[in-house]
Amino acid sequence: MPLTMTASPEVPDIKVQDHQGSLFFPIPDGSALLYNLVGRSTPAGSLQTFDCSLKAKKAGFQIIPIKNWLKHSQRFVVNWKFEPNDKSIIVNGAQTFDIAGEAVKDYKLSI
Repeated sequence: MPLTMTASPEVPDIKVQDHQGSLFFPIPDGSALLYNLVGRSTPAGSLQTFDCSLKAKKAGFQIIPIKNWLKHSQRFVVNWKFEPNDKSIIVNGAQTFDIAGEAVKDYKLSI
């Protein structure tokens, strides 16, 4: 009987690291099977990038939908960078915000 196992992390990894676990199967004849598992996780990557075009000297904003894939509320910390680094661009937005479990919330970035 084939068995497929999928692990879903509850917290995102900031660095590459190994995770350990085990599976225990009791057999009807009184014996058992024990499997030790080792897996490697990598940091979460970007799900999406956004391009924004604005007229010079006009304020604008970008709405970015953020999804919380966990079943419980999660606090997000926001940071942004521009390529190329242009000091004339001023950006405002919340530095942190909370999203309920398995929900999507729009993040408003003022540019």
